[in-house]
Amino acid sequence: CLKRLQPGEMSLQLLLSGCRLRLEQETGVLGRFADLTRKIIQPDSDETVRFSDGIFIRGLIPQRCNTRFSRLAILNCYYTYKGSLTTPICSENVTWLIVKPRLPATNNMMRKFRRLETPAGKNPPLMCDNFRPVQPLNGRTVFEVHRI
Repeated sequence: CLKRLQPGEMSLQLLLSGCRLRLEQETGVLGRFADLTRKIIQPDSDETVRFSDGIFIRGLIPQRCNTRFSRLAILNCYYTYKGSLTTPICSENVTWLIVKPRLPATNNMMRKFRRLETPAGKNPPLMCDNFRPVQPLNGRTVFEVHRI
């Protein structure tokens, strides 16, 4: 349930989205984004990264879903649940939206993402392997959403 905040009100709720990846040769928008990470490896970088055509979520969808209807249908299939952050403090104030279809990624793209650094003094120093093991549901319900 989303609530409209009043002026001066603060929300401590987060809405995070995620996706699952599968290794492929095709890269598309995610590949272009991975290429630009070389400019922003360090978190305090003053570099500005610009996409000349902008980033559109539909560009992340595999090319074989080439009709407008197919692309929209994929964006409307997702899992959602009330959960927590995946890194310490692991607070339980997150609504997760996980895109159901796996998006294409290459080994080269993953190497580029794994070079990204966390802010100084953080452990681990790189933004890779910063996940925690699968957790029990603890009474949560995971919903599978299909909107047409």
